[in-house]
Order: sequence, then structure tokens, then C-alpha cells
Amino acid sequence: PMPDLAPQLLRIDTPEGPCAQLRGRWGAAEMGERTQWRALQRQLAAAAPSADLGWDLRGLQWLDHVGAQLLWNHWGHVWPALSPAPAARCKRCAPCPLLSRKTA
Repeated sequence: PMPDLAPQLLRIDTPEGPCAQLRGRWGAAEMGERTQWRALQRQLAAAAPSADLGWDLRGLQWLDHVGAQLLWNHWGHVWPALSPAPAARCKRCAPCPLLSRKTA
């Protein structure tokens, strides 16, 4: 069976606290379908950025510039709390103007 590649955001509770877990392919092609876009908008609305909400990006299968910009805008142009492995990967994005970390 083929895995579900649709972009998904699941809010889960972990021992460390609440977490938004991203899964699937977060790219323009996957988000271009109206029903998928509406579902993703509802999922994002249910995971409003907050200091106590962690973000787990390990389930991402693909992230293009459209998906990255969507997340960056959702996060309010500030890096959210990430687990160490995804945080290290995201540091590669730091020189990019669209994803550069906003300083306090």
C-alpha cells in the first residue's frame, strides 16, 4: 500500500508537553488541491504557535519553498521550539532571508 503523502499536522501530547507533528509532503503540488488546502488550514488553526507547543518535523517527507514559507508565516517569523535533530537541519536555512531567525 502507498503511504499517505498529503501534508498533515497532528497535535499530540508527549511527556515533554503538547507537540505539533508534521507528516507527509509539504509542497506546492500537494497543497494545490482545494480540499487538501482547506484541511491543512484547519489543522494549522488548531495548532496556533505558543511557547509551550513543540514542533516535530521528523515526519516530513518533503518540504519545498512553499511549505517552508507557509510554516514560517504560521510561526510569526520566529523559530518555534524544535527537537534537536530538526533544529540542526533548520539551521541550514538561517542564511535564507525568508527563513532567517527573527531576533528579540
